[in-house]
Amino acid sequence: MTGTSIPRPGISARGGKHRRGVLILVFALFLTVCVALLALALDVGMVASVQTDLQRSADSGALAGARDLIIGRNDAIAAAKQFAQLNDAGTHQLTNGEVQVEVGHWDKDSMLFERDAEPLDAVKVTSQRQNASFFFGKALGRNNYTTQASAIATAQPRDIMLVLDISGSMADQDKINQLKRSVNLLCSELLKQGGGDRVGIAVYSSDASLLSPLSFDIAHVNQLVQGVQENGMTNISAGMTIGRTELEHNGRSGAGRLMVLLTDGLVNQPVNEAVGRPLVIQEAERAAAEKLPILSISFSSAADPTLMEQVANITGSVHFHVTDNEFGSQEEQLRAVFFKVAANRPLRLVE
Repeated sequence: MTGTSIPRPGISARGGKHRRGVLILVFALFLTVCVALLALALDVGMVASVQTDLQRSADSGALAGARDLIIGRNDAIAAAKQFAQLNDAGTHQLTNGEVQVEVGHWDKDSMLFERDAEPLDAVKVTSQRQNASFFFGKALGRNNYTTQASAIATAQPRDIMLVLDISGSMADQDKINQLKRSVNLLCSELLKQGGGDRVGIAVYSSDASLLSPLSFDIAHVNQLVQGVQENGMTNISAGMTIGRTELEHNGRSGAGRLMVLLTDGLVNQPVNEAVGRPLVIQEAERAAAEKLPILSISFSSAADPTLMEQVANITGSVHFHVTDNEFGSQEEQLRAVFFKVAANRPLRLVE
């Protein structure tokens, strides 16, 4: 019939098959790229996860090492390695050779770690994975990867004010000399550390005075304490005021601050206990407002452990009641408390 077009058989079918073939090839190529990208993403994610684990390992190792520097260099290295290896890198447990530990000095001005430099106050830990296998990297031409993380921790320097009772009752049971020997222990330990701590002394009896401002010359501060004589009544709040004021006015920015308050008896100044106790609590509240912790020590059975515990609790610190008991003599316990003060240095990661 005129004007009627008759389709040529087979052309549409062949064209459809050709297009389908091209689409299959394109889809196969696209799928290959997707699989490759997925494999790459999985491997990148795995490496990132391992990197996070290594950083956790280095952080914990550095902090543990800095904590144990007070014991000695070898102890610090051993602690750093031990704690670093407690953290796995992915499913891999770190070996001794994959954790490197360096001991040295952290220069806070230049923000640099100086290996083996004195005073030893910082520990650097590097945790690493070398030539670890990719999951899918082989398909992309990469078999292994190496990654590491490092951290530096240091013991924060402190400004410590000792607020000491030198009232007349400190002559009983040789308490004044027990105190002097305990302060001597504290100062000796701080000098061994060489960590930039300062110590000041406030003493109180009927009144109070600043025996020494905060000072780096810890040996001289200790000499001053060894020369004090006991006399008078027990004016705890007056001693606290002087100690708090010294820390507020002369404490260093960036240093940890601590007041160590010791008394061997009941507060009886000014006037009497009914007046003195509230004043002690008021001083504790002022210290708390300044975020100044007060470690309190009630020294002997004649002291007031309830009041001293209140002071510590108000400032977020701890209280020790020291007297003869089954745990050791009075002096042994007091020396143990002062040793804890020396050893309990605030730690921080600086890098």
